[in-house]
Amino acid sequence: MRLHLGKSTCVAVGAMLMIAASGMNAGLAAQDADGVWNVSSLSSPPRVASPASAQRAIQNSYTRFLQEAGISGKVVLEFVVDTKGTVEPATIHVIQSANDKLTDAAKMALGQIKFVPGMADGHNVRTRVQFPIVYVSQ
Repeated sequence: MRLHLGKSTCVAVGAMLMIAASGMNAGLAAQDADGVWNVSSLSSPPRVASPASAQRAIQNSYTRFLQEAGISGKVVLEFVVDTKGTVEPATIHVIQSANDKLTDAAKMALGQIKFVPGMADGHNVRTRVQFPIVYVSQ
């Protein structure tokens, strides 16, 4: 199995996974009404705390059933990373999905991934991010 992690969000390059910026358009407020920051307004964006653990979680979420059935495709999840680096489950939204079973797999993986929170003005802040995962069966 090869695991592709979309170039704009979750790129496996050596020991680094990068998170795509959500809301990078000019003119967006630094934070929304709920106090959630846009990545473009941060001094330090959120990042995956352990790229190896994240990659393992994603690989483990791609079950044998999905692989043998030849189910592959891209899932893009949007969510908020809190001030402790945890995904806020109630904020998870599916932006794009090739298949409902892949969506379930991606959500399962996301629940196991810990982040280093984003920072603004020297403080950890809640940040909205998008996280694409591409599953490819061989």
